[in-house]
Amino acid sequence: MHILNNIFTLCTFLLQVNLSTRSGIWLIERQAKRGYPLDFMVTRATIMLTQLFPQLASRFLEKRVNDAIDHKLYGLDPQKSLFQSTSFVCDEFAFKLMQGAVHVRKDVKQFTKNGVEFVDGSKFENLDVVILCTGYSSSYPFLSADVAPKDMTQLYLTMFPLNRKHPTIVYPGSFRFRGSFIVTIEMQVRYAVKIIKVNTLLLSHLLIQNQSKKHVCSILNVCIN
Repeated sequence: MHILNNIFTLCTFLLQVNLSTRSGIWLIERQAKRGYPLDFMVTRATIMLTQLFPQLASRFLEKRVNDAIDHKLYGLDPQKSLFQSTSFVCDEFAFKLMQGAVHVRKDVKQFTKNGVEFVDGSKFENLDVVILCTGYSSSYPFLSADVAPKDMTQLYLTMFPLNRKHPTIVYPGSFRFRGSFIVTIEMQVRYAVKIIKVNTLLLSHLLIQNQSKKHVCSILNVCIN
């Protein structure tokens, strides 16, 4: 969600910002009930309940988030549930929406000579800057097919290939995961350096595969349901 952080920064210098989104986004405030930080509400108990009852937890959290700001009213209306789509944690962004500094638009239909037309028929002329945030796909053309991972299900801790007997190659930050991206990558790199430099052994290959399967199943259980 680095792009939304950048958009929030742009609002300070630009008269108006138009944000185009295909699938919407969940906007979550840092401040939880009674003024507590949101992190205080995330405990082992809440994580366990989310894993056991993903549908119920998703509906409950979506209601809480919509009580803070009506996503449909401001055009944020996500097409997928909270656990299936991207969320953005920020207190100030909602104020920018209410002030009109940021306008949320539908998907782009086409660009004109000096502006843009959206799929809902609305148009905006005299654009100064267009920032394309199309994302990217991870690929390793310099590696053979049996070494390069195709998705995170083939990686232990989302970085060690399951088809390698010895941890001689690592893919930190190659696939998307929930939580802070930079902090997680740093933890992955620290662990990888410890494994390679200190020659610390990983778990047995069978245990690694079993743990990876359980991890993937837990993710699918939360996201798909």
